[in-house]
Amino acid sequence: MHSTFLKSSDFKISQNGQHITHEKLLSHYSIDVNLAVIAPERVEGVDAALLILAYMTAYYNLKRIEGLDEAVYPKFYSLQFQNPPASYGMLDIWPDKKSMFINPDSNALADKIIENEISILILPSDFQIKLDNESVYSKLVSKINTVYLYSDAFENSNSDFTIVSAVPEIYDWILSVFNTPSLSKDESVRIKRDKWISSHPDKKFLTQSFKLTTITDHIKKTA
Repeated sequence: MHSTFLKSSDFKISQNGQHITHEKLLSHYSIDVNLAVIAPERVEGVDAALLILAYMTAYYNLKRIEGLDEAVYPKFYSLQFQNPPASYGMLDIWPDKKSMFINPDSNALADKIIENEISILILPSDFQIKLDNESVYSKLVSKINTVYLYSDAFENSNSDFTIVSAVPEIYDWILSVFNTPSLSKDESVRIKRDKWISSHPDKKFLTQSFKLTTITDHIKKTA
């Protein structure tokens, strides 16, 4: 809940070369909407950190307006394909049970999305949800209404919108994902962390870009 100090103005957003407000970008969001970021290799979801935190800020803004208890976290999840999962707790995906391992070789991901009534998905740019069940496909398509793609290769020129933030705490929150205690001896995570640090030398200013897409473009039927 430490991200509650973030304000809409902490997110500088550009779309099609024009500045837009945080409120306009997330005008579709309501307080009862659930979100998940998919991170197959656990830690790459940090490349969507600014979008996750933008939604977190929208959530807390609405709670203040409605006079609701800020101590209740939103139903935001991190779904990962390796065990043990990385903790996204410092990005306010909390408690840690919301950062969970999912079996990638089944309909488990789609089932988890449906079970938790997730309607906003943030996916890696090349990701496909594998499905072999037509009924699950129909439920998933009807459930998901907003889908974003993230990638460390996205820039202004090849994305739909870009978020810039000058809140230095966010840099440390991102590092905390790599520094999940249960991953401390994982060499692959250390390599990813070092690569991320080297590509983000400015700890004050972070920039991430995203694309909008549809769920049907990212489902692969296997039967």
